[in-house]
Amino acid sequence: MAITNQIGGIQIFAEIYQGATTYVYKGYQSSLERFVLLKVLRPEFSEDQWLSQRFEEEAKLVGRIQHPNVVAIYDYGREDDVSFIAAEFVEGLTLHDLVERSQLPVELACFIVVEAAKGLQAAHNQAVLHQDIKPSNILISNTGQVKLTDFGMASVQAASQDQGVQEVRGTLAYMSPEQILGDDLGTYSDIFSLGATFYEMLMGSPAFLGQEERDYLNAILNTNPVELLRRRRDLPAHVTRICQTMVAKDPSQRYQTCGALIEDLQSFQSGWQFSADSAQLVVYLQKPESYAPLTSPAPPEEDRVRSPKKLNPAARIGLAVILMAGLAFTGWFYITNRSEELTNKDSDLANEADSQSTTQFQNLEPPHEINGKLEPQVSSSEKNMSAESNEPQDDLSGPDVTRPQAQTTHETATDTSGYLQITCIPWAGVFINGDSLGTTPLKQPIRLPVGAHKLLLKNPQFPVFTDSVAIEENETTKFELSLWGTVGRLNLEVSPWAEVYIDDEYRDTVPPQDRPLVLTPGTHALALKHPALGTWQTSVEVSAGETVRLRFNLRNLLAK
Repeated sequence: MAITNQIGGIQIFAEIYQGATTYVYKGYQSSLERFVLLKVLRPEFSEDQWLSQRFEEEAKLVGRIQHPNVVAIYDYGREDDVSFIAAEFVEGLTLHDLVERSQLPVELACFIVVEAAKGLQAAHNQAVLHQDIKPSNILISNTGQVKLTDFGMASVQAASQDQGVQEVRGTLAYMSPEQILGDDLGTYSDIFSLGATFYEMLMGSPAFLGQEERDYLNAILNTNPVELLRRRRDLPAHVTRICQTMVAKDPSQRYQTCGALIEDLQSFQSGWQFSADSAQLVVYLQKPESYAPLTSPAPPEEDRVRSPKKLNPAARIGLAVILMAGLAFTGWFYITNRSEELTNKDSDLANEADSQSTTQFQNLEPPHEINGKLEPQVSSSEKNMSAESNEPQDDLSGPDVTRPQAQTTHETATDTSGYLQITCIPWAGVFINGDSLGTTPLKQPIRLPVGAHKLLLKNPQFPVFTDSVAIEENETTKFELSLWGTVGRLNLEVSPWAEVYIDDEYRDTVPPQDRPLVLTPGTHALALKHPALGTWQTSVEVSAGETVRLRFNLRNLLAK
């Protein structure tokens, strides 16, 4: 490491972490007799104007946030061509380290979420989105303080917006659906990530799991992990509801501000008398095995089911008289109406017998479709009988389902239908013959008329997929697709760094490259732009399901 042992009056004490563009040290500031966290831009990037600007933006953004639940920024500067940030050093551990031991007691998890939300609210008040809330970015001090750290993603986002470029950043397992889809972000996006962290504290395992990137995407967009919280018998239902609101797929269904989340949690803690503080957290940090969790709380008085008050003898006699009178009237009413009903029915049966030979076909109704199936013609009486039967009714799954119209005629008025079962990774909107059937995973197979149907699957991250599926009578046709198999992926290693353009469209800046670039199969124009070194242009060819890895040294390439 080509750096001195002292930067900005801070003595380097120990290395903590090496990142793609920075070194992180524990340092000692002798002038104030305190340890500090020293973040240093790596020497090879010291002359890189763009990265230096991003580094400075991070310091300025976090420097605006003054709150006890956010790691404070002490200083920013440049010395001997080395850029550095001096920040508060927190003696303790990360929430990730704490959760790795085991799931947390409910009251401690609620306390940590409230404290983290306070710090997040302070950032949001300064129009700063963190964009990378996760257990490893929440620090727990030895004195029980909870502090947010690492606003690097927030600075990247702010800088990219200034340049008119939308960058999607974050840690995949904790990203909100709108981060994945590239939609507009807001305070609710950080709340989703905090909700995933809350779940992990309560269950001891991440909310969204996967072996590959596509597994995480599918889980975040399509699964609801909160159902598993019911396995904790000591978990009040109100806590489950709070977590569910935090990780709702639709941003409009989440808490819109951290203030609303804090108010709900504190109201629960106050009403249920089920709260913890930093002192209890310290006890747990020191000896988790000896910590005595609070027992599952009783609901507040207004939420309890009250036992009925006992009536005095006179009131009980009066109530009995009223009930007996009511029963007597009900019996008289039923007998009277039943007698009239039987009389009318006998008359109807006699009339039907007299005209049966001439009206047998006149009561038939025209054919109609139910759930995409042409119903056989039945008389009104037959229709009423079928409505009273216990046969299961067909149902199409998926939100806002538009049922496909069957292309059949009166001559095929028979039960000639089958089923289509669709599995798509990571997820897709399903269209049959142009009609929307919702988003995968669908709750059950789709019922369709026999024959060929046009299938269309849409996911904004992938090219539209179309195919034809054949439905056979009384058979279930299974259609399975991985959208990742329809595209190619590109991994880049660029030294020192470059802005990446694919077919004249900006796609990323590497390093770092958080995830591969998704490309349609075929040949694409690739341009790597560096403001000082120049631009290197070439082409890259990818095939469906293939991952291409390329390495470029711009200094060597552009020096030729």
